[in-house]
Amino acid sequence: MIPRSPTDRRFSRAELLPALCAVVYNVAEVSSELDHWQVSRTPGFSTLAAAALGALMLFRLRHPVAVAAAALAGDWVVHAPGALVCSLFTVAQRGSARSAWALGALAGATGVLTPWLDGARYALADVSYHVAHTIAFVVVPVVVGTHVRAGEIRIVSLAEHTARLEREQALLAERAQVEERARIAGEMHDVVAHRVTHAVVHAGALRMGADRGPQWVAHTAELIRRSGVEALEELRAVLGVLRPSDEEQTPLLEPPGVRALERLVEGTRATGTPVELDAERPTCGIPLDVRHTVYRIVQEALTNAVKHAPQAPVTVWLRCSSTVYRVRVSNGHSPHPARPVPSGGHGLAGLRERVERLRGSFSAGPVEGGGFRVVAEIPLPETGPGSRTG
Repeated sequence: MIPRSPTDRRFSRAELLPALCAVVYNVAEVSSELDHWQVSRTPGFSTLAAAALGALMLFRLRHPVAVAAAALAGDWVVHAPGALVCSLFTVAQRGSARSAWALGALAGATGVLTPWLDGARYALADVSYHVAHTIAFVVVPVVVGTHVRAGEIRIVSLAEHTARLEREQALLAERAQVEERARIAGEMHDVVAHRVTHAVVHAGALRMGADRGPQWVAHTAELIRRSGVEALEELRAVLGVLRPSDEEQTPLLEPPGVRALERLVEGTRATGTPVELDAERPTCGIPLDVRHTVYRIVQEALTNAVKHAPQAPVTVWLRCSSTVYRVRVSNGHSPHPARPVPSGGHGLAGLRERVERLRGSFSAGPVEGGGFRVVAEIPLPETGPGSRTG
């Protein structure tokens, strides 16, 4: 129930209807018991007091305990239990069960003791009547009000729990989106950096060696064109996963393996960088994410060698056992200065994250005598033979 503002003087329907019912019930109760000892003395006053007690229920939601205490005192003066029932229910629902039971016990005690103190004699039927009266007009309202309050608390608790789950789900979805954007950004960096580096190297060679003849110029231009086409194909494959499921999906490229690494090495050799590939073909299937990570490691290492160590010899070493895939890419010292190719500076950091997600180890740094080395070890799942994705 929405709490009312202290400055709001208008009465709501939840206040008007119970008050009207209490007025009607109290007046009817007093009118039907004109011979009752509490009513017979002053019937006119009793009728007006009963109506006033019913009208007092207008304030039961704003001041539940005070109104209940006033209803209890009024019921002691005038036999009009309608207001008492309504006020006890309100205290149990909106106040506290302890206060409601305390007021109810006091109401039951006054109902039993007052006639006795006034000199009336009790018979067994009178005792039964007062017990039934107490149960009907005191115990039942308090029990029902307490039950309603417990139900409202459960509803509020469930609403808060649902809201908390929705917030957590939104945070998880946002985190997943951030991670997916970072993954796609890393994929695009790897693709663009490698292919654009090759294109820049070939374009620089084309500018410097334009006098080598039309055949050499055409060959170099074809290398530039091929780098651009391959970059577009890989970018299309990366961005294809962002399309809605009901749209036509771009077919994925061939899963990277030894053949893809051989083509990668051939493309790097075309830039004038001598590359030696020492790779053993795996005798068992390798998970696709491991193969993809190995491909990106070799791709990024070759890209850095072309940019920072032009024409330095590069060795790509790959070994795969039943438990781990080892990768080592090293380049020697280059007598030429580094090529002025823009770099985002996130390639090696992205590789480290890839390898660590697969619970592997990654290291990269200069070696003695000049040069650079990238080393990674990626554990393979301990499953039965033939269960890996080949």
